[in-house]
Amino acid sequence: MSKKNRSIYSKACFEMLNSEYNDYKPAYIFVKDTKGEKEIIIYGVSSDQETMIRYTGHESIEVELNKETVYKILDWSYDMNDDFLEYFEKDYHLEFMSMEQHIGMWNIIGDSCEEDIRYLKGLQNYMSHCQSIGINPSLFKQLLGLDCVDIYSLYPEKNIGFEVIDEFTCGNETVVLAMKDKPYRREFVTWRTTPDRRRGYDFGNYFTRPGSAFTDFRKRSQSIFERHFDRKYLKFRERFKKDKVKLVNYDER
Repeated sequence: MSKKNRSIYSKACFEMLNSEYNDYKPAYIFVKDTKGEKEIIIYGVSSDQETMIRYTGHESIEVELNKETVYKILDWSYDMNDDFLEYFEKDYHLEFMSMEQHIGMWNIIGDSCEEDIRYLKGLQNYMSHCQSIGINPSLFKQLLGLDCVDIYSLYPEKNIGFEVIDEFTCGNETVVLAMKDKPYRREFVTWRTTPDRRRGYDFGNYFTRPGSAFTDFRKRSQSIFERHFDRKYLKFRERFKKDKVKLVNYDER
């Protein structure tokens, strides 16, 4: 496989192995589209877990690790805010993160006070990302045999004062149901969003009755489910179109 066709993760592994940083392996990788070009942030971790390195570059330029392009971060100087959560707050996409780094980050977050977290939106975006790919304490126990604090319960997802209490995801669409406690009543809202929340929350429908809110949540969830399978059917039909296979009308099943 040529260098050009390798993934960013593969390039990072290759360059670390064949450079003076051969004692390191990729910890996590962020990517952001900037004016049509992808900015790349690569963090590597040493085998003894005592030191990290950070490389900043662009997809159009080959990854080259040397003293001019790499910044070394000692264990005592690592900052979860500047070295991790800030990227989520600034709409970077987490391209790769090892399971060991995930549980390490969960433990750091779990051991921190809310006052220690300067990028709460970044934290919410990270947790949304974890939820979208199934990262949770049960998975850590299953894959690593380690227990971990549940940061979902410590920092429930919130938006403009509403706490998300349920969600439904199908494909790349998500609907959330959220609630806000007011002095004499509760207010509810359903929003359209994405699994990783990168596009924020939009098209809110507001309610004062929980039954009406859940009815709307179910209706919107059913809508994205139907859209998802409509798209699947169009791909299915196109695939067998040349074979002249007579398909049952999808809408008349």
